[in-house]
Amino acid sequence: MSFLEQISKMLKPVQQAIKNSPLRDLFQFDSVLVSYMEPQTGAPKTCAADYIGDEMLLYLIFNPGDQRWKNLAKGLPVNILVNGVSKTGWAEDVTGYEEFLQVLLKNPARLAQIKRRYDIAEDSQITEVKSLKEFLNDNKLIRIKISR
Repeated sequence: MSFLEQISKMLKPVQQAIKNSPLRDLFQFDSVLVSYMEPQTGAPKTCAADYIGDEMLLYLIFNPGDQRWKNLAKGLPVNILVNGVSKTGWAEDVTGYEEFLQVLLKNPARLAQIKRRYDIAEDSQITEVKSLKEFLNDNKLIRIKISR
């Protein structure tokens, strides 16, 4: 069992307690843990990020002020922990957004969560140019291609 899986197992009771408490609305958005080696120093780094995706592709959503996305944007091998399952993949910057839009449209529940989390009007279509540009101006996307 990997270190990330051990942490996830230890935190399960805390997660369950939060889900059953009045605090659940504060923690309703899922996140993924990403571990990688910092390119300049070789130091191991771990960060959490919001995400949307499927089995083979994830899009991490970072606040641009969070500088950790810059290392991932350069292209790095990563270990990720999603829903208690450890996977490996390759992180890279997102340059085209059509693929991201397709993932959003295939995941209506996650799309609704993103709208709530990032203050996008419920009746607006994120695929509308204005809504999408605002979302992308306020957030940085990193794509992870999962290899296993």
